[in-house]
Amino acid sequence: MATQLRDFTIERERMDDFVTAWREGIAPLRRQHGFRISGAWTVPAEDRFIWLLEADGNEVEFEARDAAYYASEARTGVRTDPRQWIVAHSSAFLQPVPLADHEAATDGGSVASD
Repeated sequence: MATQLRDFTIERERMDDFVTAWREGIAPLRRQHGFRISGAWTVPAEDRFIWLLEADGNEVEFEARDAAYYASEARTGVRTDPRQWIVAHSSAFLQPVPLADHEAATDGGSVASD
């Protein structure tokens, strides 16, 4: 499984528009193309929208599926494209950090931050 962290800075005062367009157009379409969305969050004070996107296979297979998604008629025909409100973006593939058996059993699997 490949997991990608996507981090977008959204135009000031446009987060509601972005979230609505993403929720109604992009999220369902991603699922139709075989992706899973692990979660999505906003950081209101920084006008950021962060989400986790997953797909079966490795990073190369993820990228191929992602390219097919963007090239699809359904994606190019999205009625309200949330990209219009993205000021900056970054993405990175994540690698899991295995926890020791006793950590997962005692704290529910969460990782403490420093």
